Amino acid sequence: MRLAGEITARVVDLFTACPELCGFAVDDTLGLPLRVDGAQERLCVREVVLHPCLDGHRYAEVCDEIAQTLTAIVSERPEAGALLCGRSFARALH
Repeated sequence: MRLAGEITARVVDLFTACPELCGFAVDDTLGLPLRVDGAQERLCVREVVLHPCLDGHRYAEVCDEIAQTLTAIVSERPEAGALLCGRSFARALH
């Protein structure tokens, strides 16, 4: 449970740093692959949704920010990969 809380805190920080980010998914199929210690990790980021839609440059920056955050998590705690795979993360709107 502690690791899940750490992942949640890091993802909340990511949403705070990228206010246009609405959500993204992580799986082991196709998408932006994560690189951990120079090796390609099985995890990929996909279905990145931004609102408002931004130009390609900012979209790429947000995707890089997501990949860097998740890569850092998996680098620090390799067992986090199993918790990330198959999950979708979305900004909570009320």
